[in-house]
Amino acid sequence: MQMYRGLDNITNKHPVAERGGIAHHLLGHIGWKEEYSVKQFEEEALRIIDDIHSRGKVPILVGGTHYYNQAVLFKNSTIASSEAISNRPLTAQQEEILNSPAKVLEKLKTVDPLVAQKFHPNDTRRLRRALEIYFTTDKRPSDIYSEQKTGGELETQLASRYRSLILWIWSEQSVLDPRLDARVDDMVKNGLYDEVNEMYKEYNPDIDLERGVWQVIGFRQFLPWLKGEDESPDSGVAAMKQATRKYAKRQTKWIKKKLLYMTKDIQTREEDSVHVGVLDATDLNDWSTKVSQRGVAIAKDFLNHRPFVHALAPPGLEHLLDTRSEEESFNPDKWKHFTCDVCLTSEGNPHISVGQDAWDIHVKSRRHRQALKKQKRQREIQEWKENKKQECS
Repeated sequence: MQMYRGLDNITNKHPVAERGGIAHHLLGHIGWKEEYSVKQFEEEALRIIDDIHSRGKVPILVGGTHYYNQAVLFKNSTIASSEAISNRPLTAQQEEILNSPAKVLEKLKTVDPLVAQKFHPNDTRRLRRALEIYFTTDKRPSDIYSEQKTGGELETQLASRYRSLILWIWSEQSVLDPRLDARVDDMVKNGLYDEVNEMYKEYNPDIDLERGVWQVIGFRQFLPWLKGEDESPDSGVAAMKQATRKYAKRQTKWIKKKLLYMTKDIQTREEDSVHVGVLDATDLNDWSTKVSQRGVAIAKDFLNHRPFVHALAPPGLEHLLDTRSEEESFNPDKWKHFTCDVCLTSEGNPHISVGQDAWDIHVKSRRHRQALKKQKRQREIQEWKENKKQECS
């Protein structure tokens, strides 16, 4: 999101005054009407990294969306970054299908039912990208996924692009959540509402909130207020905080279930290619010693090709670098769709969970328990009415 022009607050761009004179790239260079893809980011980032390397400097890839970062760090780690992907232009008919979420899902179920099941029906962005890849390559995305997982041909095998050190700035979730809430409060103080209103001036109901700049956390959450349906923005603030906490948890999940597996897989073929270290940022009073100094020490060992003096995980956090025995990103057994007819979406459709884990979480959720209680009460009321009716007759 930070690639889009303006919106420094809602996209949480690093303030210029805090950059210490260090050049920051790929910030604020894309217009709102453009849709920035992982492939574009990969190509632009690689050009900049090559230029930095040519000047004898060290490039640092910071924050952002992990899916985009992995496309830069690793070859063939995403469908979009696979060297087997072509850039064949789309036909007018294909463009028409891709611009209709309903047609995208219908078409993808026909040409690649396996990958259509991988994503939630509401995940229009990923479904659209999968179908777009099929249109431009004549290859089913599921086949490309499979080749990447099994190694396949050399051109589709997962590999490191650079010798890399990845530093995971970790925090206890119970500490991180209120820290994230406070960040949203700071955004409000620093002009969040002005940016949200600025976006709303360009908004229209036909815009897909799963694409482009409109995906940013902090716009859709305020739509009821912007439309005049809510009297105050307070519910939008609460929704933005919840979405931010949820996104942080997804980032942690990606590191544990995707990044660590990829690095382990690559290390079996390229021993010194990629390393992952953990920096404990739970207590900000210890930032200097546990994050700054420790991170610099690890980086110096890495850059000088020396054995790491500091363990890559601090004492007590070694478990964070444990890898699973099996990578799950392409595991059809995990993609079964579960439908809950009790819990309905805002559009009135049944809730859908993808995978047993997601379903188990849903059935234990407060939302589901409340829906069951409500259903039970309605059933009891209906039975009482029927009994009363029979008594009267």
